[in-house]
Amino acid sequence: MAARGGVVKAARLAAVAVVAVWVSGAAAHAGDVPTASALPDGVTIADVLRALRDQSPRLAAERPQVDAARADLVTARVLPNPTIAYQGGGLVDGTNLNGEAQHQATVALPLAITGARGARVSAAEKHVEVAEGQVRVHYAELALEARKLFVDLQAAEERERVLEAAHADVEHLRDIVAGRADLGMAREYDRLRVATAAELMETKAADARADVLDKSGTMARLLGFPTWHPRALGELRPLGAKVDAAADRQTMEASRPSLVVAKSAAEAAEADVEVARRERWPLPVVSVGAVETRRAASTSVVGGLSVEVPIFDFGQGKVARSVAESEGAAAERRTAVAEANAELDRAMRLLRDRRAALAAFDRDVIDQLPKLKRMAVDAYRSGQGGVVELLDATQARTDAELAGVDLVASVVQAEVDALGAAGQVDTVLP
Repeated sequence: MAARGGVVKAARLAAVAVVAVWVSGAAAHAGDVPTASALPDGVTIADVLRALRDQSPRLAAERPQVDAARADLVTARVLPNPTIAYQGGGLVDGTNLNGEAQHQATVALPLAITGARGARVSAAEKHVEVAEGQVRVHYAELALEARKLFVDLQAAEERERVLEAAHADVEHLRDIVAGRADLGMAREYDRLRVATAAELMETKAADARADVLDKSGTMARLLGFPTWHPRALGELRPLGAKVDAAADRQTMEASRPSLVVAKSAAEAAEADVEVARRERWPLPVVSVGAVETRRAASTSVVGGLSVEVPIFDFGQGKVARSVAESEGAAAERRTAVAEANAELDRAMRLLRDRRAALAAFDRDVIDQLPKLKRMAVDAYRSGQGGVVELLDATQARTDAELAGVDLVASVVQAEVDALGAAGQVDTVLP
């Protein structure tokens, strides 16, 4: 009974230990998963790119591909295994010439003298570079989209600010009109007209607040944190990116991830061609062993050499396939370079046009807004203008500010496109 009790106690302790290990492992795993509570409410673009690179589960899902490519590299470095063989025989009938029983054991080892192993290692290293490059390409794509969404969020917050300020202005006008109406200096129509305008402006401001939440949620979902609702820090203004098409075209192949991975893929395809050509040659197999005879006791040493004779299949199909894939990878690289150059030229032209449009708008419209507001208020107070003119001036000023926000956002988006086309998507400018 004592022994049985000891067994039961040991089993319970083992069960507790298993549960403890499982719970600690689950807790450790849960600690590795980033949560929205660990992220700040207000973020800059540098914070967004850092969260994307270090914490985003969308990017982390790509990294096992690199591990798989590195596992292929380990496989390529491994030497071929030796083969151990045994043969035995015994006398059944007839004259005993070689003893009653024979035992033969041999060890065979393939000789890696064709250079195929070194070629496989080189090709596997290239494929690791391709896998790592694919992760960088995915990061660049996500970073470009995240930067555009960040600009959208900044613009939405700026539109919210403009409409909130416009609503405050209309509410101030409501107080002015109400005071004049109480003194008999304004019509009841004026009071109702301003009140209606205030309600409409409040509706627009509410829509702007909802748009901010939508843009914030979209960016959080892109990064993989659906319960996070960030606010964009920093003023919406042009980045001042200095992108030179001629200079960037010379360094683009080394800085743009899609072109880097296209080059690595072409080199990996060329390495696969070399592997196919090396593997056309069969590996010779050297064997050595011993033969033991019983009842007519003797021990002999045996050795041999065997090699496949490539008469029918000499790897012609594999070589042809690898050559075709290499030519295809080279063609894809040339296409990627041409498309990247065209995209850079398009981004630069668009950026120049939008910068010119913004400069003209600032000069011809934005600089006149304070004067417009002052003239409208003075005219109403002096009786030279009515409430309709005052509201029209306020609406015109609001529309101009909103148009200015859209123009600035379009310039920043064009700068982000130009940085992405030049392979500098993660460059953070003041």
